[in-house]
Amino acid sequence: MSMKADLLNPELGYFQGDHDLTDPKLYKSMNKAFGKASDLMPLAYKSKVFFELENEKIWTRGWVPIGLTQQIENTADLLPFTLGFHGVHAQRNINKSISIRLNSHQHGGCRFVPEQCRTGKQTKCSIASCNYTRDSDVIFGSKDGEQTDLMYKFLGINPDKLVDVNFDLYGPLILVNLDPECKPMSEDLKDLPENIIQSLECSPKLISHKWLDIKANWKLYVNAFTEFFQTNKKQKINYCWDTPNHSSPAYLVENISVPSSVLIPSTADSKNLLCWLFPNVLLVITDNYVACIILQATGMEKTLNRFFLLSSENVPKEELNQIHLGWIEILNEIGINAEKNQTALNQNNIDPLSNNYASSVTTQLNVAAYVHQKYLISKILTKHEYYWNAPIMDAGFRGFNK
Repeated sequence: MSMKADLLNPELGYFQGDHDLTDPKLYKSMNKAFGKASDLMPLAYKSKVFFELENEKIWTRGWVPIGLTQQIENTADLLPFTLGFHGVHAQRNINKSISIRLNSHQHGGCRFVPEQCRTGKQTKCSIASCNYTRDSDVIFGSKDGEQTDLMYKFLGINPDKLVDVNFDLYGPLILVNLDPECKPMSEDLKDLPENIIQSLECSPKLISHKWLDIKANWKLYVNAFTEFFQTNKKQKINYCWDTPNHSSPAYLVENISVPSSVLIPSTADSKNLLCWLFPNVLLVITDNYVACIILQATGMEKTLNRFFLLSSENVPKEELNQIHLGWIEILNEIGINAEKNQTALNQNNIDPLSNNYASSVTTQLNVAAYVHQKYLISKILTKHEYYWNAPIMDAGFRGFNK
């Protein structure tokens, strides 16, 4: 099945050879209890079809953070983000509110990102120059609060004609949802511990940020991240994911040990939290700052780590500068581990349904990765209703009249 047919007609299914990637039987060994469940099959980290499946089931069917309100503080500031195969942007309005829209130029009229542009690098497009899938950083408005020429490919001539995207705020986090029938974010986050948003609100200043590229699948990176901080595999953690009997969102909260290189000495003995908002945001919360990591899948084996350091005005800038450098070292080390795991998986060519596969699987012993794995499987196996199978070629298209 061609890439185009998969994207325009997702109801036709997602197949890797003869295997249906939405068949529950495929995930039976991966969906067992912790300690008995196997890791995700290798093709989940390197299959183009699985990458398409994630776009349909993960990135376009839930509340996904794309950035922080502090990034667009002034009128007309614009934050672009490619969400799965869809280009969106957040912009600060003159009344200080925020608008989220589909980009005007969906790659020369395409509703999705063409295969040749899914390289993880900023693409020079002769048609629309829409920068898939390596987004530009924030584009700032002019001094008088007007949009600049660089924004035209996102806004077009009249931004009011663009399709609005569902969005909401969790503290400074901007979350979007491309599903037109999504439930409110407030309903999704109602069970998340209140101290998480309180910590974000107590660290309102964006101290620094850094983009880091990792040559590994995004799931391998988060697995390596949680493995780095997971000091006690038997500790109790708080988590939940969508199930028929539970309407809460997917998250994980656990106490972690943070290296002294990224702690202020006076608070070295305090408790530190890891809050993982599935699928793509990791928050490390300390008494003095919050480290926010927003992950973007820019390719099957490419991940963009958008790292932000948030704090209050009371912490000395010199100490925060050292903490920033310490975090970059840690994130680079985690990235190296993820890339090694990607290389090892690329060498595993065993068919997940073959007789030899059962003897080659490894047990998932990372409890955080296991919780995320259960979440991913539940999302992949969720069935959705599709209202049409014709391509949406116009970013201003608002649907058929019912």
